[in-house]
Order: sequence, then C-alpha cells, then structure tokens
Amino acid sequence: VLESAASDNDETEAAAACISHLLRVWSCSSSSSAAAAAAADGPRSLLQIAVQHSIGPLQQLLSAAAVTSNGDTAAAAAAAAADTETLTHVVAAVAATCRAAVPLLLQQTHADGALQQLLETLAAAVALPRTLGLLLQQQHHSHPQQQQQQQHYSEAAAGDYEAAAFLSVKAVRFFCDLRYDIEDAEQQQQQQQQEQQVNAQSKQALLQVYRHLSEEALQQIEIPSAQISQRMLEEFYSFRDQLLLLLEDCAALIGLELPMRVTSRMQQLLQSHQLQQQQQQQLSAAAAEDVFERPLECLFVALDYTFPYTSAGSTAAAVLTSAVAAVQAVLKPSLPQVGSSSSSSSSNRRSSSSKSSSSSSDGRSLQAAVGLLASQLSLPGAAAAAAGGGAGAAGELLRHRAAAAAAAVELLRHRAAAALEDVCRNAKHPVDTQTIHHLAALADSLSAEPVAEKAYWLVLEAVCSLVGRLKEDHLMLSMLESLCRPSIAAIEETLAAGQQQQQQQNICTKLDALAIVLRDTSSGVKQEPQCLAAVQAFVCSTLWPLLQQLLLQQQQNAAAVERALRCMKHAVRTAGDAFKPLVLPFLQVLQTNAQVCVHPTYLYATEWMAVCFGFEGPQVQQQLAALIQQLATAGFEAIQKQAVLEDSADMVEDCYGMLSRLLKRCPPVAAAVPSALRQGLENCSLCMAVDTQEAAKLVFVFMESIVHAAKETSEPQLQAAAAQLASEFLPLLVRSAFELLGRAPSALKAQLIEDFIVVVVSELGAEASPWLAGKAAKRPQRRFCGHRGNPPKVPAGRNEAQGLNEQQQQQQQQQQKQQQNKPRHEQKQQQKQRPLQQLLQQQLLQRQLQQLLQQQQQQQLVVQYICLEVERKHFYNSFPLLELSKTERQKKCFCCNACSPELSYYSLLSFFL
Repeated sequence: VLESAASDNDETEAAAACISHLLRVWSCSSSSSAAAAAAADGPRSLLQIAVQHSIGPLQQLLSAAAVTSNGDTAAAAAAAAADTETLTHVVAAVAATCRAAVPLLLQQTHADGALQQLLETLAAAVALPRTLGLLLQQQHHSHPQQQQQQQHYSEAAAGDYEAAAFLSVKAVRFFCDLRYDIEDAEQQQQQQQQEQQVNAQSKQALLQVYRHLSEEALQQIEIPSAQISQRMLEEFYSFRDQLLLLLEDCAALIGLELPMRVTSRMQQLLQSHQLQQQQQQQLSAAAAEDVFERPLECLFVALDYTFPYTSAGSTAAAVLTSAVAAVQAVLKPSLPQVGSSSSSSSSNRRSSSSKSSSSSSDGRSLQAAVGLLASQLSLPGAAAAAAGGGAGAAGELLRHRAAAAAAAVELLRHRAAAALEDVCRNAKHPVDTQTIHHLAALADSLSAEPVAEKAYWLVLEAVCSLVGRLKEDHLMLSMLESLCRPSIAAIEETLAAGQQQQQQQNICTKLDALAIVLRDTSSGVKQEPQCLAAVQAFVCSTLWPLLQQLLLQQQQNAAAVERALRCMKHAVRTAGDAFKPLVLPFLQVLQTNAQVCVHPTYLYATEWMAVCFGFEGPQVQQQLAALIQQLATAGFEAIQKQAVLEDSADMVEDCYGMLSRLLKRCPPVAAAVPSALRQGLENCSLCMAVDTQEAAKLVFVFMESIVHAAKETSEPQLQAAAAQLASEFLPLLVRSAFELLGRAPSALKAQLIEDFIVVVVSELGAEASPWLAGKAAKRPQRRFCGHRGNPPKVPAGRNEAQGLNEQQQQQQQQQQKQQQNKPRHEQKQQQKQRPLQQLLQQQLLQRQLQQLLQQQQQQQLVVQYICLEVERKHFYNSFPLLELSKTERQKKCFCCNACSPELSYYSLLSFFL
C-alpha cells in the first residue's frame, strides 16, 4: 500500500501504523532474535521482509522525491513537496523497521550491507526537509546583483517548517533513542550481562552515521532570512528544537570532535569577515546579516548544545578558548546597527552563548568573561540610541530605525546582564576587587535608567554574589557599605520630601535593592564573625529605625509596605539573635498599622516572625497571638466582602498560609489562637473554590494540618482544640470538597481534593465514615445530551415510574385504535391471546420498575464504594474524566463525548460505575 501511487493518505497512514505495530509485536516475541539470525535459505523473518522493502521501493520513493526537488525550478520543488504526507508515512515505516533492527544494528552494522543501506535511508529522511525545499534558506552571495536576485527569490519562496518538522520527526526520534540503546548496551557489556551488547566495529560504523547527521543538522538550524513572517519564525524555532536534541545526542556519542568542528567553522567565518573588512568591502546591513550574523548564530547555538561543560583537559580548554574569542570578536562596545528582528535574535543568542565562560577552569577566563559582559552593559542607553531624527517622512524613517536599534540595544543589555549574573553566581574562582567596584558602579548607573531596570537587578545580584564570597572582613564590609549607602540616603530623602508619586516609585526601587543585598550576602556574612557583628549593628541601629519610620508613614502605600517588610525579613534573618530585643517593637508597629489598613503582607510578616521568635517566651507569644487574631479576623472579613472571590486571592493565600505554617512550625502560638483556626475552617468551604493555584493549595494544606494536629502534635492544648474543630467542621468540609469535585474542577484542584480525602481517611479511619457517606445526601440529577436516545419525558412533579406508566397507557391507546381497524375474526383471535399479553406486559413493567429501584440503590451504594476506593488510593488515579482539565477544563458529555453539557456530580459517578 505504501509503495502504490494509487493509495490515498488515509490508506498509507493506516499501512504505516500497521507495519509499526507488527514489527513491535514481532520484536517482543521470544523467537525474534533467532528468526533474525536465521540462515539465508530458511524462511524469511518479518524483519527481513521489512528491511527488503525499506531499502528497495521505499528508498526509491524517498530518493525520487529528493532528486525531483533538487532541480533549480521552484515548481519542481513544490511538486515534490506536495506529497509530504505520504513521504511522512514512508519515513515512519522505515523508522519502525530500524527500531526492530536495533539488536542487529548493534552487532552487525559493520558487516551487513543491508543494515548499512537501511541506516543510510533513514539518515536521508533527516535531510528531506532541506532536499524537498521546505526550508527557506538563502545562498550567500557577495555580488550586489546576485544579492538582489536572491532577495527577490526569498520574498517569493515560502518555507513550510511545520511540515518539515512533521516529516523528519520519526527519523530524528529514532536516532535520538539509538544513542541511549548504544550507551545501555555498553553499560550491560561492562557489567557482563548478556541481554544486549554492542560490537566495537559496529559502533564505529554507527558513529560515522552520527557524524553525517551532525553535518546535516548544522545545515538546517540556521535562521532563515529576516523577510519571513513572525509566525514562520516561530515554526522554525519549533523545527530547530528537535534538531538541537539530535545534535546533543550526536555530541554525546562522538565527544569533543563535534564542538571542535563547530569552533573551527567559527574561526573560518570570523577570518573571512575580517578579510572583507580589511579589503574595505563595506556590506549592507542585510548582506552582513546574511553572510555573517545568521551563520555565526547557528554555530553559537550548536556549540551551546554540543559542548560538555563538565569536561576537562586540553581539548575542552581549546574549544572554550576559541568560543570566547569568537564572542569577544562579536560583542564589541559599540552601538550595533540593527535593522531586523532576525539580527536582533542573533544578538540575543550570541550573548546567551557567552554563558559558557561560567564553566572555565581558571580565573583568567572568568575575569575575561566578566569584563566582556560588562562592556556590553556600558553601551549607550535606549534614550541615546533613539535620539535624532527630523521632520517629514525622512525624519520619521530615521526615528523608526533609531527606535528599532534602541530596542535591540536594551535586549542585548538585558541578555548580557543575565549572562553576567549566571557567570558570577556559578563562579568557582574569586574576581579581583577592582572588577567588583566597577560592576557596582555599573549597577548604580543602570539604576538611573528606567528602561534598564531588569538589567539593573541582574547586575546587582551578580555583584552581591561576588561580595558574598569575599574572605577579607574589611573588604566585605566596605563593599556592603558602598552598596547600601545610596539606598539608605535615597529612602531618607524620600521620607523627608513627602508623598510625590515619582518618589514613591524610587523608594520601592531602593527597598528592593536593600533586600537583594541582604539576601544574597547573608550566607557569606554569617561566615565572618567581624563582618556579622557589623551587619547586626547596622540592622538594629540604622536599618530598623528607618524602616519603622517608613512603615508608620506609608501605611496606605501597599507597594512600599510590601517592600519594607521584605527587606525586614532578610535583615532579621541576617541579624539572627541580635534582633530579639526589637521583636516586640516590630510586632507593635504591625499591630498599629493593621488597625488602619490590613495588607496581605502583614500576615506573611507575622508568620515568619512567629517561626523565628515564637519560642522566645510568654510575652512574645502573647503579642504574636493577639496580632494573629487581629489579622485573621480582618482578613476573613475582607474575603467575605469581596463580590468576586478571585479579587481576594492574595488575602486567601496569606491567611491560610499563615495559619497552616503556624500549625506545622510553631504549635505554641497556634494553640493560643483557636478562634483564628475556627475562622479559617468556617471560610474553607468558600475559599477552596478559588481558582488561583497557590491560594487553593494553601486552603487544603490548612485543612490537612488541622487533621494532623488532631492526631499528632506535641502540644496537648493544640491537640484538644484541633480535635474539637475537626469533629465540628470536617463533615461539612468533606461534603463541600465532593461538591466542588462535582463541578469538574481543574486537575490540580482534583488532586488537592484527593489528597485531603486520603488524609481524612488515613488519620481518622472509622470516625470519618459517616462524613464521607453523607456527602451524597443532595446530588444533581443526570443530564442527557440527546445524542444517544433521550430518556422518557417525565412531567414536573412526577417520578420516573409514573412517567413509564403514562407511556405504557399511551401505547395501549394506540393499540386500541389499531385494533378497531382490523377484521372481526382477527379481533376474536387476539381476544383469546389478550390475557397472556397482559401478563407479559405486567411482568415487563414490573422488571422495569425493579431496574429503576436497583439504579436508585446503586446511586446510593456507589458513594460508599468510592469511599472504599479512596482508602486504597486507586479511585482518582484511575479516573479518566479528571484529565479533562488538560484542555482548559473543557466539559465533555460523559455518555458520548459529542456535546459539552456541564459535567454533573452524578455523571462522574455514573461514568466510574
């Protein structure tokens, strides 16, 4: 069927699937190995038949398509590419044959010509997207006339990367899987296992195939012309992802040979570009992108996927040296002339690839990488790049080009900052102090540019990661002072100035900067006693009074309050026990502010204060308990006042997060707030329906924590309170959870319900049985879709049995009308049979009524059955309808999947039953 030109696409698809299934079943049979190795004069095995067809007619089909499309005319390429669906099925059949032949490929590839030809056929399938003309790739021309002709061709051509990915995916996937087969066979061979081994000569033959595949993949992953649409560019990246995985597997088998070839091509490309510059051959922006930027971007991406960053030795060092040299040649401290989205993407990937310097084995390479990335951050900002232009159309064009260049510069700076942060965070060698000071000054300059805010945060995190590794106390203290002093001064100035909006934004930025400095240097500070003592003094004498003033002055500013409390959290964690004398004043500030306005951040701050200092004595515990009760009451009142539950998702998350973590990590304080726990349970039925993932999770975590506290806790007072609350509220909460399940929630919500029910059953046992059984007291009735026989219509106020009686009466009336129209002798004959018919009809009606009663009993018993399944944790794991949420909670009809009614609770139970 595959070889016939008369077969349509459906037939070829079915044939390819059948071949794949047959070969898979044959491979699983115990006689497959013996049959594959049978003598030539014996009966042919299924694999031998498949191999003969794969290297015969099927190979000819693939070769004919490639030869046809290799012509110079676009019409020939289009004609060959028109039947890509059939070729896809052919490739699938050949890949299935190779999959079944893996044991032979590992043993006999070097000696069996048929196996070699089979691999060549599938390797040619990987090249089909290119040979069929599905890829939009330009030829690199230097002559202006040739460039103009090539541009016209690229505008007329249309690459189909979606079809290209679909065409070669089976072949690519086979070679990716074969890599693991080879590694597993070698591992089994080392362990002296006889399951599956690889012949050394066959492995070398297979490696030669992977070398060819790597060359092919390098040709196909180059970014196409900038003239293509954004949609086609996205399809190209999806197509390239599978080829990059293949390159990664090729490199895993052939080692550093592949990245060495990539860096060698980089050097050749750079030399060619430098030669053109020396000969003063000034290329246009489009030509430079065509002959230099896009090929180099391709090589950078290939190197990133193929270089083993954990390797050591002279070869790996040479590869890294060449890569860093290529990066240095590209990333120059000058404003790039960017005119297209394609070259902008190249800049992004070039700067991302410079992260390879983080794996350098010596300090000099690390120093060079940091300096290189810092030079990119020193480029003129977007405002300077976009300046200029004039009046009229020419001025508008200049402004448009300047804006595009400015956007590219900011994107490049952001990627360089991300690479710098990655390099500094993972650095294993120290960086000299002068470089750290330079980076700190660079971060300070970036903070003055609003458009460079993301780059500023990344550079600041990079600086802090380096400061935290300094070993000298005085050096670390001086750097910390230089990092904190500007923020402290700016906050003091803002508080003295007033409530201007611009100054409010500035104070948030400075508070975030302080939080980052304290967070990222905390581990290093705690290792140096002298430095730790200085930081503790700074937190208690300088930072706390400043933040106290800010909290009292900015009570209505939610953003400033959130940042200030985040800064306080990292300051308290760094100061440790030195902050104990200030715990009560801090709690008093929170309590005072909460009387004016309750921000969700207050609840989180109270929680981590309870975790840090909840065991410090009765006075602190009483103050914490009073504050928690005040915040919980105000928080749940705010939730109840909201018309839309999602509008209070943050408050739900912080309320239940505070209570659940108190139960787990600070039982003494939790035992002192039984009223707050009661309020949490009273609002669980409402809040468990929130759609926000983290908020819903914390609601169920709180309910589970109550169950655990009722059975397992070191605090008798908390245990008694939790047990009383559990017996009072859990029946209602279990019923509410099952009602929520009946509304077909998301997969995450269904998993949360399952975990909650399992915890209730496992912890409470027989005590929970009446709660679980009571959940079906009120359930929605079944809804029919009409696609499979509507149920009998039942008048309002009557049950189904009455509906059947009326239907039976209607049928009897119709029979009487028909009886009147029959001859007299037939009527007499039927009158004799009437008693028997009436008896049969009564028996039929009785059976129908019994079936209805049985269904009603089953509807009650199925709930108990489900409860037993929950105890064994098999119910929801085997529940097919819970997967409906994978498609945005699409509601499907439980009886035919053809329509979309609201999925009711009864439909779930009926489907499971």
